[in-house]
Formats: sequence, C-alpha cells, structure tokens
Amino acid sequence: MLRDTIVAMKTFLSRSELVTRAAVVVRDQANTLVRLRLADSPWVAQSGERWLIETIAPYCSTFVDVGGNRGVWSELMLQGAGPAKRGLIFEPSTSALAVLRDKFAAHPELTIVPMAVSDHPGTATFYEEENAGGTSSCVPGYSKPTAQPREVQVTTVDAALAAHGITNVDVMKVDVEGFDLRVLKGARALLTEQRVGLVQFEYNQMWLGAGSTLREAVDWLESLGMKVYLLNTRGLWIPDFRRYGEHLGLSNYVAVSPAWQERMGPHLRGPI
Repeated sequence: MLRDTIVAMKTFLSRSELVTRAAVVVRDQANTLVRLRLADSPWVAQSGERWLIETIAPYCSTFVDVGGNRGVWSELMLQGAGPAKRGLIFEPSTSALAVLRDKFAAHPELTIVPMAVSDHPGTATFYEEENAGGTSSCVPGYSKPTAQPREVQVTTVDAALAAHGITNVDVMKVDVEGFDLRVLKGARALLTEQRVGLVQFEYNQMWLGAGSTLREAVDWLESLGMKVYLLNTRGLWIPDFRRYGEHLGLSNYVAVSPAWQERMGPHLRGPI
C-alpha cells in the first residue's frame, strides 16, 4: 500500500516541469559527488598511475602504452626499478609523435607506432588537437573545437604485437579518450590467453560517445579471469559497480590477471 502511494506521488510530481528540472539539478549534483569520490588526477605524475608504475616496475620487462601522447607514462616506466624494459607506444597524433620521437630518440628499446588502436584494423577519423592536446580522440564531439579531423591508420593490439614479435606483456596501459574498451577488445587473444599481467585503462565521459560502458568492460574482463579495481593515489580499491553505475567521471581502473593476483594482493585497500 505504501509503495503504491509513493509511486503515485512520484508519477504526479513527474508531470510538473519545474519539479522535473529540479530533479535533474539534484541528480547532476549527486553524480558530481560520485565522480569526485572515484576520480583520479588527469596528470599522470599526480595520480594513482604514478603509484602503480612505482609498484609494478620491479616486475615489468615488457609494456604497451596505447595512447602515448607526450610519453609521460612510458618515461616513468623506463625510470622505474627492476629489469631493463622493452616498450611499444601507440600514438596517431602528429604533434604528439614529434614529442615522442624527440623524447625517446636515445631509447632503441622503445618502438613508436604511428597508428590509432581499436578492435579491428582499418582507418578512422581522428580529431587531433594542436600541441599534442590530451583530449584528441576518435570519438566525435568531445575534443576541443579547434581539433582538426583527419583519417588515420588503425591497428589492434593483437595484430601489432604479433608484427613486432611480442608474445607476452607485463603491463598494458590504455588511455585513448573513449575508445578504451575497443582497444581492449582488440587485445582479445592476448587477454583470453592470459598473456598480459596487468591492464590499466581510463574511463571518462567520452565512453558515452563511443557506445561503451564500464559495466561491459568489467563483465568482459572478469569473464576472462581478471579482477578489476579502481585506481587512485592511495592504491587499488574494490568498487561497487552496480551502486555507482555509469558515472562517466575521469577515473582509472586496473584489471589484474590470475598470475598477478598474489603479487598485487598487498596493495588492495578494500571496498570504496
């Protein structure tokens, strides 16, 4: 009886444009709180990404950086402790490629691939910002208004690794402004055969334009035996994906393979 009364009241209130507008404002503010709780800094050196690199570098000899941009993530990985490292960096932006080639000119152990990455090879329209802008993307409508569209070559992680003779990867980082799940799907063989130890990927509002959801990414990765955690400067957290839903706030997630579960166990911080 009480439930029917509540439903009837909500139905009545929903007919008011003013109440509906107020509900949207309240919802947006509530979503902002959720995003802030789960958010990480957009700057690698100030985010959980740096903590993660410092934690895993001693165990890493091979890494893949999808969305290299200015090379900050790869540079920190090379500076990390542990064995000598071989890296593959993917970047389609011409201005970012110039930065990468200059920065890593003295590092033959790094291979820079001037291509975008997705779930199938071919071509795509890439909206490129000037000066190696950090929100250049293959997702239309999200980059800066000054971004210039151009056609770029697209590969997959599986195809590129096979072409470069790489069979196993310790760490794969994905930050491609919305196409992250497509990149992961393009590493299907690598992930299915558990030939990657750990995957870090970024989640943000551009996922909406790409038609991707965090729920799909988590379900798919966990179906392959991986465990997915939220990353921030305090460590790895167990998020309640069903509670928070598609918050579309900038955040980083880490998928850990069975082989790396014990290794990362001491760094789990519990539920968030």
